Amino acid sequence: MIHLLLINGWSANADFWVEFSKDLSAQFTVQIIDIDQTKSLDEWLGLVDQNISSNTLLMGWSLGGNLAIKYASSSQKEFLGLITLQTNPCFIAQNQWANALPLSEFSALYDLVKEGDKKALVRRFTHLLVNGSKQYKSDRKQLKTCYSEVTIRESATLLSSLDLLRDLDVRNALIKVSLPCLHILGKKDVLIPAEVETDINDLICENSRNRQNHQVKVLAEMAHLPCWGHRSEILMDIKNFVKTL
Repeated sequence: MIHLLLINGWSANADFWVEFSKDLSAQFTVQIIDIDQTKSLDEWLGLVDQNISSNTLLMGWSLGGNLAIKYASSSQKEFLGLITLQTNPCFIAQNQWANALPLSEFSALYDLVKEGDKKALVRRFTHLLVNGSKQYKSDRKQLKTCYSEVTIRESATLLSSLDLLRDLDVRNALIKVSLPCLHILGKKDVLIPAEVETDINDLICENSRNRQNHQVKVLAEMAHLPCWGHRSEILMDIKNFVKTL
């Protein structure tokens, strides 16, 4: 069995991935790392390292993908490959990296978390997760079962991981990854612009010795949430990727 180690996204929890994990159970054992805890970058990388073995396929969603890239770029351990879901190697828009989230939009979310109004935060982030998707009604309904004022962490913890998301620029790390990689983006994603596909391809082609190991794919109707409405497509992409390893 392949060990699929999934690093979760910001403020999410393992319940997001219950159906996803069940659908993979014939071929994979799925382990999920939730990231909304107060840890330094080195501590996060150490936690990933503790759970990596030679039959591990490392996958990260959103911020989890940034951590997965950072780990894969420097790990001394051998493992099967890397998959990122809706991950921008530089999350905040910069000079020479325009296809990213404007700092003003990130700051608005940061301030909302800082205010401590969990109800408003859940409403706002749910909208960001599903906005743009044709499946937004069903995804929103599903989110209500596992994403609420009860499930999210306290503001200080959420801010810690937002700090990590803001500061973790893994563009240089990405070009160092020599393992087989699959990067999946969503055309309707309001947090990770699909146009970053071109930037990622250019970055890899211009700077990486291992450019042939990287595949970048954009799913036409997917917003920022991959777990439910687009689960079948993601699962197929994972299984097809595994066949190439």
